[in-house]
Amino acid sequence: STLFPYTTLFRSRLVADVEYRWAQDAAFLGVSPTWKTDAYFYRSPEEKQRLVGAAQTDFAKPWLHQVHLQWEPFPDRVVKHELAHVLAGEFGTGPFLISGGGLANVGLIEGLATAADNSEGGELTLEQWAAGMKRLNALPSLVELFTPTGFWGTEQGRAYTAVGAFLRFLHARFGGTQALQKLYRDGDFAAATGKPLAELERLWLAHLDSIPMDQ
Repeated sequence: STLFPYTTLFRSRLVADVEYRWAQDAAFLGVSPTWKTDAYFYRSPEEKQRLVGAAQTDFAKPWLHQVHLQWEPFPDRVVKHELAHVLAGEFGTGPFLISGGGLANVGLIEGLATAADNSEGGELTLEQWAAGMKRLNALPSLVELFTPTGFWGTEQGRAYTAVGAFLRFLHARFGGTQALQKLYRDGDFAAATGKPLAELERLWLAHLDSIPMDQ
């Protein structure tokens, strides 16, 4: 059935999985919230459209500590990404607790959630996908992706992969969670890492050349 299976066993498995993904995100982002997140799963796009006005789009509301998701067979592939948006609200700014405050920095918002999620597509890691795109000359410019319009102007699969892999690189090389929190809050690469974005991109590209493409 495509309907949400309201059984005690399923609900207990779903809750346990959401809590596990929440803990993974919290550890990567370096936060220990005292609040809980409300996760809403909808039985169909029609129900989701009727109740929240977004039939096909999964989304998070950091300022309300909520995620809204289309139900899919267990385990849910999107919940970890959306939970990361909510948890990043611990160091986000403005009324919506996001990067950039009133003028959202979409590259940082989606990049941080993708980095925390760190999901693998097929047999390749997030980092390997970025390395593969570089070798195919399909890797987008980071300078463009972190501009207000550059992220949405890039093919979305490549945009998400690039910013997510790049922020994981910064997490590993430039101060871990503390640097990422400062970067997300202020949007200033040089202040967070000691290096401007152009130099960070150069270092990242050199790093991608060293990534093996097999397991």
